[in-house]
Amino acid sequence: MPTILQILGLKPEGTVDGRVMSEALVNGDGSDAAPHTIKLEAKRSLGEVNWSQYLQVSKVGKVVYFDEGNGAARTASNE
Repeated sequence: MPTILQILGLKPEGTVDGRVMSEALVNGDGSDAAPHTIKLEAKRSLGEVNWSQYLQVSKVGKVVYFDEGNGAARTASNE
């Protein structure tokens, strides 16, 4: 919502969540344009089953985004 309000030239009436995504705007200042992305991974052997999961996180300025994540159990015969 902050980005749409910026495009329309409007000010929010109260406190809103989020930020103006200036990197997506033609005339944006680009100050937040460099996201830092990391992929957190965990694996655990549970006898016959191996569990693995991940979470990809991006940070733009002080804002953290959870991009994607998944987990899967595989038996030794499926690997």
